[in-house]
Amino acid sequence: MNVITSERNSLISETWAVLAAAKDLSDTSMQLICRRVIEGHLAGRTPREADAVAIRAYFR
Repeated sequence: MNVITSERNSLISETWAVLAAAKDLSDTSMQLICRRVIEGHLAGRTPREADAVAIRAYFR
């Protein structure tokens, strides 16, 4: 059983926001990262550290 932490929920919420912005900006590489994180979340997998860092740094 996978436990979803508040940190992981925060990352998923942020991922959806980044995905929307990446679509608006035609940033295909970030769209791919976001989709990988979302698909992994739905499958119960932990995201790659590099993906999480990229998503958290997107608006900074």
